[in-house]
Amino acid sequence: MKEKIMIVECISSAVNYVKDIYDEGYEPVLLEPYCQMVARPYMRAMHDHDLDLLPPGTKRPRIVSAKRTYEDTLKIVKEIKPILIIPGSDAGIELATKLSHDLGLIGNDPENLPKMRNKFICQQALAKAGIRSIQ
Repeated sequence: MKEKIMIVECISSAVNYVKDIYDEGYEPVLLEPYCQMVARPYMRAMHDHDLDLLPPGTKRPRIVSAKRTYEDTLKIVKEIKPILIIPGSDAGIELATKLSHDLGLIGNDPENLPKMRNKFICQQALAKAGIRSIQ
């Protein structure tokens, strides 16, 4: 069984991660954020549309849905046993960061979430750390 890399909210250009993960010998698993059951078909259609952009012959990854509570979502993700969790969009940053932290995986400290979610604050933090940034 291949080790798994989870992508939280894999939309738009993050779909490119799917093929990259396969090419590196891992199995991608996509985690859709929680939404009401009435909205789930719309969310799945949006994700399926983005997955249609995968190169021909690329296997469709497994998709799991987050649960209403964080604790229930964490339980599902623990069962999948990913070795890495990455955000696939700005909307996936918070959940990917918290899951990675709570599972002891490599990732950002949840205390840095405000810096990660605000582009201006993020650039200030990068500059302060001596990393190339945008003024």
